[in-house]
Amino acid sequence: MGPLPHQVLLYVGEAPLRMEHEFRGRDLWFQYRLVDIRTLDGERLLESAEVGDNVIAILARLRDARQDVHRIVERIAGMARAQRETALRQVFILAG
Repeated sequence: MGPLPHQVLLYVGEAPLRMEHEFRGRDLWFQYRLVDIRTLDGERLLESAEVGDNVIAILARLRDARQDVHRIVERIAGMARAQRETALRQVFILAG
């Protein structure tokens, strides 16, 4: 048998993370690592060539969120129309 997979639950929410690190049922038991997206380094996502990664960076920890969101929107502005509309919808959803 090869290496076993590691289970990670990525929490994306406004409220503080209060979930359990396991799920127990009658004949079932799962353990997983809990990660709040706000604890992740958004700078690494900003470095990605994928705009989707850049957009997700908005939810993570950024040094200067205002400037970084501006950079993301500038990058989106240079995309083809259909891609631009999709990416902007994603930014608007995250902006609430």
